[in-house]
Amino acid sequence: MMLNQMRTQRTHRHGWSLDLKAGDYGTDCLNRAATARFGLGANVAADALYPSTATDRDGNPLLGMKNYVIHFPPGGTPPARGFWSLTAYDQNRCLIANPVNRYTIGSETGPMTTVRSIFCCGTSR
Repeated sequence: MMLNQMRTQRTHRHGWSLDLKAGDYGTDCLNRAATARFGLGANVAADALYPSTATDRDGNPLLGMKNYVIHFPPGGTPPARGFWSLTAYDQNRCLIANPVNRYTIGSETGPMTTVRSIFCCGTSR
């Protein structure tokens, strides 16, 4: 029931799913419970957005054994007045262990003036 609540109120754009009502619950206890179950909490959309995806650009499920690239064209990093970040999670919503112990990358990682591609390399299973 909670999962359906979260799926039906999300907006879908360019392969990303986004809940513009996250953090603004009012008396909607089911939405508040669903957010707490799957994300621990959320800021209102005016302060933070939490887009997510589980598919590649062709609509295929993301798989841990494949490699992916997120490329930003010049000047095309996410439009944020504060900061932006990308974090990869596994199917249980846990951070993915990796050899460099980096769990997020974004505007606080350093300037992206010359490097505008983020490589997500899979592991053999």
